[in-house]
Amino acid sequence: MAKLAKIQNIVGVNDSTGDMTLTGEYIRLTKEQDFSVIMDRDTMIHATLSYGATGSIAAGVNVAQRLCADIYDLYMTGHIQESLEAQYKLALSE
Repeated sequence: MAKLAKIQNIVGVNDSTGDMTLTGEYIRLTKEQDFSVIMDRDTMIHATLSYGATGSIAAGVNVAQRLCADIYDLYMTGHIQESLEAQYKLALSE
């Protein structure tokens, strides 16, 4: 991933592994680059934001748009606990 992040026309990765150890490494290895790590697991939006991911492409947005957006919006505005609560609500709705 570190090598890919140095290639000018590769701007990010959509991580679907579900492995936070791997996701954390992607973020750590590319944090000095202009490179985005995005998670596509609905259940991991909040967790990956806290690791430094730039967002999510979640399937749940098809049925719970506001709830998925709330996880991101609340986190980004510093309402960390509320973001986590929204993440829990999303988990209950799946």
